[in-house]
Amino acid sequence: MPKFTSLALGSAAALLLAPTATEATPVQLVCGNAQPVNKVYGDPELDGAPEYMATINGVGPAGSSNQFTVTANMTVVPSSISCSPADCMIQFIGNGKGSFGPHEFMYPSKDNSKDNVKFVVNALGRDDPATSYDWIAISQEATGCDYQVLVHTFTIDCPDNAPQYQCVGSKCVPADTGVSQAVCASVCHTAPVDVSIQKQPTVATGAPATSHYGDPLVNDCMSDEQNITITGVAGSVCSPAATGILKQKCPTDVPAGCTIVPKALLQDQSGDKYCALECAPALPIKDQKLADTICGVDNMSCKPISGVGICTYDA
Repeated sequence: MPKFTSLALGSAAALLLAPTATEATPVQLVCGNAQPVNKVYGDPELDGAPEYMATINGVGPAGSSNQFTVTANMTVVPSSISCSPADCMIQFIGNGKGSFGPHEFMYPSKDNSKDNVKFVVNALGRDDPATSYDWIAISQEATGCDYQVLVHTFTIDCPDNAPQYQCVGSKCVPADTGVSQAVCASVCHTAPVDVSIQKQPTVATGAPATSHYGDPLVNDCMSDEQNITITGVAGSVCSPAATGILKQKCPTDVPAGCTIVPKALLQDQSGDKYCALECAPALPIKDQKLADTICGVDNMSCKPISGVGICTYDA
């Protein structure tokens, strides 16, 4: 069966595939969006060899990811109207030890043309340390049909190959090493406020703490907390140190009645970051009564510090 030339996506002419004179070398592909257009095709024949359409490089344990997703706009045309495109098999076979176990997919439509067909190749948990995969079309013997396959446009998404970010100040900025943009956005908040923090001994009440961010004059602070007061701010609060690579993670258990999500808002003279309960995102505090209500705990009110308001217990 002859090869066919590229066609405009969605064109009715997609069912009339014109022959070309020579066989094409499988296209070499990589992760990302900048892929060749109208270059991936094959014509798997009944009882014929698998039709190699392209090779995807730079994936697998030695590449960018153990998983990648191919999203394609494509046309599959069977040799007879009695055959269904849904009986055409697509495979991705790695060059690693597990290549005897290909990743197999059936074309997911009875229509010849379909957009946004997704093939998720996941080598996690498989003995398949491939660094490239061959993209193959196969005519299954049981169908009794030949096929012509054309991939019009496509992308290859490799999660670990995505840009990485770090939190600088209060913004996520691209970096050579870091985390995904989504993870960065989830932890990168208001820049820590430089404050003078006095770490006070916990009053020996003997009453165990029931959550983080408690009142150090009523209950003991938890083992990972400090009883702190801030110069120029009335009152005190039990405050845990921020953790994680970016020092932005805070314990989320708060006193009963409080619904604030804790943030790493404070930074002391040594550069150590501490968690606090933000009750006003900017100053001045426009509605003091509302801000105090947000703190949600008796004897706790919203106090202004440099740029924001935080909840501390009244002295």
